[in-house]
Amino acid sequence: DRALSRLGPHQLSDSELRQACYLRGISSDGLGVHQCREWLSQWLQVSSSLKESEVSLLLHTVVFLSANYPHVPSHH
Repeated sequence: DRALSRLGPHQLSDSELRQACYLRGISSDGLGVHQCREWLSQWLQVSSSLKESEVSLLLHTVVFLSANYPHVPSHH
């Protein structure tokens, strides 16, 4: 995450961005590229600032970041 943070999520292709979000616990289905990039940026801010002793917090970060994240309405 620290390397990706230095590189910046804006450097990722759309598919790399979606894969990065998926690997961190959020499904990008129904989210736009901008939303994925924004979520990943928030994740990277948190994960890059944690110490090794705070790993358990990182495991819960996906829940905290995703709980109130706006979802794209489904197409019915």
